Amino acid sequence: MLAMAIQLSTVFSNDFVTAVYPYSAEELGGLKRRPSVPGDDSRFERYARFLLEELKPKIDREYRTKRGRANTAVMGSSMGGICSIALAWQHPEVFGKAASLSGAFQVEKQHFLRTVLGKHAGKPKRFKAYIDSGVVDYSGGDDDCALNRSVAVELRRLRWKDGRDLLHYVDEHPLAEQELERLGLRRDKWAEAQTSQHNEFYWRVRAPKALVFLFPVK
Repeated sequence: MLAMAIQLSTVFSNDFVTAVYPYSAEELGGLKRRPSVPGDDSRFERYARFLLEELKPKIDREYRTKRGRANTAVMGSSMGGICSIALAWQHPEVFGKAASLSGAFQVEKQHFLRTVLGKHAGKPKRFKAYIDSGVVDYSGGDDDCALNRSVAVELRRLRWKDGRDLLHYVDEHPLAEQELERLGLRRDKWAEAQTSQHNEFYWRVRAPKALVFLFPVK
């Protein structure tokens, strides 16, 4: 099993990821390394190769793992969520399972949703997928709930089946103070937790649901 959170400061274009953040001239001048230009997928490809050719082989060498795709998952939140689904999409022979928590499917004008999934007419790329979101985030948005729902709709169109190889979950209610206290969240974080579900606290709360779906007890 291989499970990890991938937080990449990149977004999708032409099935891969490229930086599109609108840096100012001053910000660019302060960077040690300039961001990728649209169409340059080299950083994503290098990261994918790192996972496929270095990290997973090292884990398999040093730990007693089940190495096949059926027991290998990739998992991430926000940008890491969309990257996890993309990695499984591109390499289902390695990653048989993927989880996206509050996946940032809005990036690059929803390219992954509209083009990669929406225009796919070939054979289904078989992997088990978990997709979730909350309903509110720090920007006043819906934690990309609507877009995550659309991704689930596209996967169903491509013959993913709910409960078998797809679970789409919506966390519909930010937690109340009593629940936040029970879960051990610091009081100075309560205001944020009641106004945004796009953070590590909620992803920690929801991660077990993803893991149980991807790796059910037999």
